[in-house]
Amino acid sequence: MINKALLMALIFLFTGAFAYSQTVDQILEKSLKMSGYSEKSEQVVPVKIVGKMSAMGMEFPFTMFQKKPMFRIEQEMMGQKTTAAFDGKEAWMMSPMAGDKPQKLPENMLGQMKSQSNYGENPITALKEDGAKFEKLANEAVDGKDAFKIKITTKDKQEQFLFIDAKSYLPVKTTTKTEMMGQLQDAEIYYKDYRLTGKLQMPYLIEINAGTNKMKVIFDSVEPNAKFDDSIFKMPVSK
Repeated sequence: MINKALLMALIFLFTGAFAYSQTVDQILEKSLKMSGYSEKSEQVVPVKIVGKMSAMGMEFPFTMFQKKPMFRIEQEMMGQKTTAAFDGKEAWMMSPMAGDKPQKLPENMLGQMKSQSNYGENPITALKEDGAKFEKLANEAVDGKDAFKIKITTKDKQEQFLFIDAKSYLPVKTTTKTEMMGQLQDAEIYYKDYRLTGKLQMPYLIEINAGTNKMKVIFDSVEPNAKFDDSIFKMPVSK
């Protein structure tokens, strides 16, 4: 028993002592660097992403365009196409349920669309810019691997938790609250299958667990420096 305890102490000393002594700012700074960002936030290049969402045993293809702060997603469901976009000021949607006529989205959905326009950034970047506060808590395991646990308090006092792999320094999980069926539920979001895309490390698999609702977002292709006209983000004029 004594030998085992000594061995564990030595393992901690030589493999983990430095990591556990780091400040939250040092961890965040290194995470940004390992993700392909400098200490300061960088402009995300225009990107086109083709992939699919998997839920309830079905797959829904999508194509996403992002050119910060603008965002557009086209999704197919049951052979029908739905489009939602944010042009930097207003958000709109066009779907078969609304007669394929473009409609402005309500104010309470603007925040969601704005956050989508930050996709491709390390989650730390947008939160830092928005004035969030960060606090380092005790490490926890995520999928069996040691991870830094960081409490995030947004400027509107909402709490989230960010988990950063203690070895790779890449974000591997966030926990937050999300609205499902009109009710707030705890949600766990896992970031997996990181690949070097341009200069960024990006997760090509995102798993979302919110109560009994489970979803996977899978990227088939990510095209940095994609060419598309800014007009695709503007709400079409109704005929």
